[in-house]
Amino acid sequence: MKNRSSAIQMLELVAKLKPDRAKLDAALQAMIEEVDDGTSYQVLNYITSGRLQPSLRTMIRFWRTGNRAYRQSYNTREAVLRGVPDDSVKELIGWLGSADAEDAALAADYVAKYKVADSALPLVEALQKLPEERTGAPGQGAMYFPRGFSGPQGPVKPKLVGALRALGAEGLVKGWLAAGGPPSRAALVGLIGDLE
Repeated sequence: MKNRSSAIQMLELVAKLKPDRAKLDAALQAMIEEVDDGTSYQVLNYITSGRLQPSLRTMIRFWRTGNRAYRQSYNTREAVLRGVPDDSVKELIGWLGSADAEDAALAADYVAKYKVADSALPLVEALQKLPEERTGAPGQGAMYFPRGFSGPQGPVKPKLVGALRALGAEGLVKGWLAAGGPPSRAALVGLIGDLE
């Protein structure tokens, strides 16, 4: 759609109807990626205000391809957190160990909110990867987080620990200890220390 007023009218109509999810996702992706900035901004306003809810896959795609200014000014983080878990949640779980603090914090908040059971082991692995101190700089091969490991909503480590608590970390640790791993005993000892 090249005409902004037509796009706005269409969004008003779609917000009132219950369209097919796949067709809505395809239309929203096209409108965000292929039209002028004014229309993209309008679509983002509808999404972030909750009037339209694309799939988690669409929001993850936008999060990855959209620039950081869009993320902050349109609070796309909240729109991603509203996305109902689907098969793309596996990609989000992969972000738990990301060197990008925003991605890791978003993934931790998402798996905590929806209690995604498959994320328990990746959460432990992400906690193991967190450096005690910042060593190296971006591009030098070391994992780098901004000072204090802060993402847009606070430090990453407490978010990872909070996500584990939401999954019932105490029961998970007991089960892993009884089964003999994974994760390793050293990782579990570190995890117990983080949980206290």
